[in-house]
Amino acid sequence: MRRALAAFRPQAFSLTMLLWGWRTLILVASVGIVTPWMVAVREGFLPEVKLLERLSGTQRRRRMRELVRSTHTSPVVRLVTIQLFLLGLVVSLFLLVDAIANHLLGVPIWTGRGYGLLATMELLWYDPKVVTTLMAVLWLLYPLGRLAWFFCYLDQ
Repeated sequence: MRRALAAFRPQAFSLTMLLWGWRTLILVASVGIVTPWMVAVREGFLPEVKLLERLSGTQRRRRMRELVRSTHTSPVVRLVTIQLFLLGLVVSLFLLVDAIANHLLGVPIWTGRGYGLLATMELLWYDPKVVTTLMAVLWLLYPLGRLAWFFCYLDQ
């Protein structure tokens, strides 16, 4: 573990900036429907290629093209499948946490507040308890999705 962290330390800042740049591009590309998945798949294996294969510059770009070139629909389908599975997990776990908090602790987080449907849906954006619980569930399940994407990289 110590050697892995020592090997990562010199590249930490450049990798972080590179990832932030690509994530910003994916966010900007989210205006379209298909475009963000294409960008996410194109640069989705960036941490693995940069850290595990230790490639940079043109070698890294060539390797990224190789990863998605063989069957371009396969990584897109895998990414969409992973995202849909994680969406289902997030919704289920969020509703489970809400039900447990409501019934066992007597603290309603999202449901059980007695508002109408529209007001209940607005709680997803404005209520700190709901947003915090939802973000906690998202951050809890994100490593599972990243691990699944890493296995897709190993499968290529």
